[in-house]
Amino acid sequence: MTADVLGGTEVRAPASLSPSRAADFLTCPLLYRFRVIDRLPERPSPAATRGTVVHSVLERLFDLPAVERTLQQARDLVVPEWERLLEAEPELAELFPLEPAADADPADADAGSGRLDQAAWLQSARDLLDAYFELEDPTRLEPAERELFVECEVHVRATDSRRSPCRSSARDDRRRPSAGAAGTGGTSSPRAPRAAPA
Repeated sequence: MTADVLGGTEVRAPASLSPSRAADFLTCPLLYRFRVIDRLPERPSPAATRGTVVHSVLERLFDLPAVERTLQQARDLVVPEWERLLEAEPELAELFPLEPAADADPADADAGSGRLDQAAWLQSARDLLDAYFELEDPTRLEPAERELFVECEVHVRATDSRRSPCRSSARDDRRRPSAGAAGTGGTSSPRAPRAAPA
């Protein structure tokens, strides 16, 4: 991609654009700039960290034989996956103070108050897994791929009326039904956009 000058500094546009970053741009172009162009460090959020833990639990769950992919097994994986993530990223311990404030409300887990209750937070991860199991039956699914990389070329109009190609990338976490299983499987992973007509 070509470089532009922004505020006296040469900035290279990213070579690819994920659905999450596209959503950032549509929601708040400044947020997109901070994350993608300036690459400002961000403090880990409780919600994003919980999503990482749940994603890891589901990955481990699909490593098991289909008959062992139970809700209880998934719930039992929450703490070990949290501990594994905490070992890899010790700064995440800052999400949980050593002693919660006396007025800490467990329902306030994502309010950014710094008074996060770890037990309530872990339970909220289990609650997400409960919701997943209401939508899917992983015993009836056999993954064909995991984290399949999908990309397509999307043409966007630059401000000077020239067409500029941009690659859109996504990871498809959807699962395929095992032989003879009913249902379509799948999670709510973003779908790659269709390529613009040439």
